[in-house]
Amino acid sequence: GMECYSNQFNYHLVSVHDCEELDPAQRNVADAWFRALRARDYPSASAALTRLIEVLEGPEHARLRATAADWFLKVVVKAFLPDQELVELGHSRDLTEVKQMLGENMVKWSDEWIAKGEARGIAKGEAKGLAKGEVRGQRSILVRLAQARFGEGAAAELANQIDQVNSLETLGVIGEWLVTCTSSEALFAKMRQA
Repeated sequence: GMECYSNQFNYHLVSVHDCEELDPAQRNVADAWFRALRARDYPSASAALTRLIEVLEGPEHARLRATAADWFLKVVVKAFLPDQELVELGHSRDLTEVKQMLGENMVKWSDEWIAKGEARGIAKGEAKGLAKGEVRGQRSILVRLAQARFGEGAAAELANQIDQVNSLETLGVIGEWLVTCTSSEALFAKMRQA
């Protein structure tokens, strides 16, 4: 008998990412806003900003335009710019200024991103190359030591067994065994046990 005292709400769920885009001729603020929220790259963000400017024209929307410009800089543009750039851009209070600024600077920012990405790629490539070079060098030294200590056959067998070992630490342990073992059989027995 308490049902009549419980809250009964009706609501309509509006999902920003699942709703269909409306006809642009309808000048719908929510639709323009949702397009901006769904922007995943510069062209779609620019198109959404153009749509917001069209929908929010007129003196009655001055405060909403200022809020939208602020929001666009802090939310949408943040996906495309580093934080230090956003501080410089935060003074703009007009959507048209934001769109103009984006258009003027996007090529420069894109070039900077590409340069940073290339620098990171080169650094990673150099680091991987150095690591591979160290591993190859360590393997070569171990094979030469095995040849000097136990002969050509032991060196060939060791070369086959360490061909897939990529850890400098593991190769260092094998090097210690190579020095401490009295025979190639003892060395290979330790390697099988490890």
